[in-house]
Amino acid sequence: MSLIDLHTHSTASDGVDCPAALVARAAERKLRAIALTDHDTVAGLAEAQGEADRIGVEFVPGIEISAALPGRPGELHVLGYFIDPMSNALGRMNEMLLAVRAERNEKLIARLAELKMPITMEELRSVAGSVITRAHFAELMLRHRYAHSVKEVFDKYLGQGGSAYFDKAMLTFRQAFDVIHGAGGLVAIAHPVHMQVESDVELEVLIGRFVDCGLDAIEAFHPDHSPAWVRKVQRLAKRFDLCITGGSDYHGMGRIARPLGGQHVAEMFLDQLKDRLASKE
Repeated sequence: MSLIDLHTHSTASDGVDCPAALVARAAERKLRAIALTDHDTVAGLAEAQGEADRIGVEFVPGIEISAALPGRPGELHVLGYFIDPMSNALGRMNEMLLAVRAERNEKLIARLAELKMPITMEELRSVAGSVITRAHFAELMLRHRYAHSVKEVFDKYLGQGGSAYFDKAMLTFRQAFDVIHGAGGLVAIAHPVHMQVESDVELEVLIGRFVDCGLDAIEAFHPDHSPAWVRKVQRLAKRFDLCITGGSDYHGMGRIARPLGGQHVAEMFLDQLKDRLASKE
């Protein structure tokens, strides 16, 4: 059975491997296809596509957008598949989100300095790609021995409620959906286990709300999903006529221990996504 991985990250956001190396690793792992879904950016897609064309790996251009759920805590991660990286809608979104991140990063640098944990923008740029994330701050905090583990960094400082936590302005989920659809792509909900729902009924109501706004797919196979969650998501997909997707959420072996292709996602799920896309054309 051929396998695919539709949730990965590169150095264009908070991954360890550059886009070309990520695709090469997928070939080494005998994956039939791979999607690059960097956070809030399409900066790595051209490089990944070029390497995929060169070595014969099927490539799905993607993105992962952090979005707000009005009236609810936390954030929603929205995956886009088969997007046009040159889309004007994506370009405007990238400019806006990069500006928002830059503002938050400056606040975070100032707060860490107040906490006697100085980190400079030059250091951040040395470890980040086109997007500086909290993971890059965490990496440098560990390097400077301001904390002993990534968990400690987020529990005490960078996570919600931490002494150096700042909310960032985000698109609403409707806006994220519209950007992806405007770029010719399909919309999927990433790792729904992270949505902070209190019951299966609440989860179903939320998914129904997303479907009304054009949701195309939902991620069932993810490292944070137990077998029970996989079954739950599969039932929701059937209930709402959604495609199923999945992937490793790979960031690189040096970042998070999630091996590329480790979710053993069958190629039939990519074929179903293609059929969905064709039906919308």
